[in-house]
Amino acid sequence: MNDSGKIINNDIKIDGRKKNKKNESDKDDENKRDREVEIVEGKEVVKGEILVKYKSSSSKFAQKNKDIALEGNGEVKVKNSIDNAKISVVKIGENETIESVMAKLKQDPDVEYVEPNYLYEVYDINSNDTDNDKLWGLYNSGQAIYGTEGTEDADIDFPEAMEIYNNNGSPIVVVIDTGVMYDHPDLQDNMVSGDGQDFANGDGDAYPKLGDSHGTHVAGTIAATYNNGEGITGVSPDAKIIALNACKYDDCKPGAIGYLSTAAIVESIGYAADNGARVINASFGGGGQSAAMYEAIEYFGTKGGLFIAAAGNGGIDQIGDDNNINTQYPASYNLDNIIAVAATDNRDGLAIFSNYGIDSVDVGAPGVGVYSTVIEADYSWEEIMDEEFENGLGQYV
Repeated sequence: MNDSGKIINNDIKIDGRKKNKKNESDKDDENKRDREVEIVEGKEVVKGEILVKYKSSSSKFAQKNKDIALEGNGEVKVKNSIDNAKISVVKIGENETIESVMAKLKQDPDVEYVEPNYLYEVYDINSNDTDNDKLWGLYNSGQAIYGTEGTEDADIDFPEAMEIYNNNGSPIVVVIDTGVMYDHPDLQDNMVSGDGQDFANGDGDAYPKLGDSHGTHVAGTIAATYNNGEGITGVSPDAKIIALNACKYDDCKPGAIGYLSTAAIVESIGYAADNGARVINASFGGGGQSAAMYEAIEYFGTKGGLFIAAAGNGGIDQIGDDNNINTQYPASYNLDNIIAVAATDNRDGLAIFSNYGIDSVDVGAPGVGVYSTVIEADYSWEEIMDEEFENGLGQYV
């Protein structure tokens, strides 16, 4: 990008560095998902992949020996191992099916469990310090959102909280999502040093594709810089963000090419647990019930971590569902360190798209027309997303 803001040679130049626009020129994007996804028991999974956990995998060496023995039957090949979860990601042979290989492995006395590599998607979002008047969730004076006047004080009482808040440090919040624009001027001071991690695409960098703003929007809602004279402020402005990209192909909204797999999510959770994170934000769901993910979140809890999960955005009718009846994972796992969050509107009512549940959803937070940071070449802030303030809860719990 030159000084006039134009993009040159399909690259974006920001602060003297080039960030390649990942997969922008792929002509066969529409076919990629079909080639890499199949349906098992009504759920989308990575085609031809399963997750295997051994009963005796007490060490990396023991797991390696089990992987070698597993490959010995010629039906499968170990793709990679998630060491912190002691799980092997296994690719099955072309002449085998996920169901048949799983059935065989369940008979192996050394296998604790086996499951498909389920897919998840970030919850769709459909909304449109100088922009503080737009942050109704922090301070609601009755301003209109999408033409609907709000209810005064239907907010999180942010100004009142800041009057009594004492900064006792900078808790680390991990955003498992589509990556974060970590050099955005409203985020760069609150990012943990480094480029984050990418557990889905293997490039070691959590910088997202231009235009895919989900993770960046979430990060801004959590920890946009307070009192810096531009943009917005986050719910937890003293928090520090670690960006973990778990999105294959970077675009993981419903109907898009990308997806978050169980394997990428589990590896991300393990990384967060082992690198000092206090909170994980999980604005995704829609996949199957995974023992591997359950154990990863449980492990995070043993480290004192809170897992803040979106309750979900309903089904194809865009009307919220009862999670007591229609479970949504990861929000519906029965673990003490999970806080499931519904979305509320500027009148303090449940957002029409938000899931709910008297026993399965813990709290509601502002989630309609939330203005936050987005991915653009000129570093933008936009009201483009309906996103719960779940992201900032962990610092105050």
